[in-house]
Amino acid sequence: MGSLSSTAAILLMMYKLVNRHDSDASPNAYIDSGAREFWCCTFHNVSNFPHAEQVTKFKNIADSDRLDGKATSLSIAYDGFYPGSARQTEEVISLARSPEDLNDLRILNTSIPAIFSHASFLTPEGGELLRSTNQYVSITPESEMHYGHDHLHSHLIQDQAALGIDTHFTYSTDVITQNWHASSNSPMSVNQAFMLATCNGGLALRRPNLSVIAKGAKADIVVWDGMSPGLLGWDDPVEAIIFHPHVDYIKHVLVDGTFVK
Repeated sequence: MGSLSSTAAILLMMYKLVNRHDSDASPNAYIDSGAREFWCCTFHNVSNFPHAEQVTKFKNIADSDRLDGKATSLSIAYDGFYPGSARQTEEVISLARSPEDLNDLRILNTSIPAIFSHASFLTPEGGELLRSTNQYVSITPESEMHYGHDHLHSHLIQDQAALGIDTHFTYSTDVITQNWHASSNSPMSVNQAFMLATCNGGLALRRPNLSVIAKGAKADIVVWDGMSPGLLGWDDPVEAIIFHPHVDYIKHVLVDGTFVK
């Protein structure tokens, strides 16, 4: 038995609002799934859906009751931190903090979790900044290797990192498949790898009650079938899940104590 940050447990889902219609369909789909979701609306430049309308749409979702009592939480994703977008950046950040609390866009050292994708080119100074503000990186091995980003420095920030899956329509849709290749000189142990896929995801979201089996935690639990072909004969269950996993080997899934599979 293990609590795994998979699609059925924790999913930090970034979704770009391409038009007015899918901006309703996407959150509805994740709400209806019953999974533990952090649905991140991505604000970006698109010709048929102006920035102002994207902001209005997000506010409408946030002000509605569609998330009340659901396992889905509303979040924000943003790629526009570049010169010339200061006004839009400030407007997007103000959706996460009230304007009167906003101070010159100093958003790192706040109670709001800021998760940075990839960080393939992280500097030592950047790593120390993440540690000092307790912010995390989401490492996505499949896409980083696919695009040639590599991750030469990712092992240096494992203490402030979690495992991600990047774009659903291009890569594997589950966390465990990210461990598709194990180097003979891996910088981490199987326990560290397991932490990247589980507890660290909750910590990155400032949710220590997720991805753990403990008193007072959310009962998001994945039960593995130990009689599955790839798991037969294991001695260490964590090692078996890291080195020989497959989504077909998952027997039961509970979200908030309710069976969803």
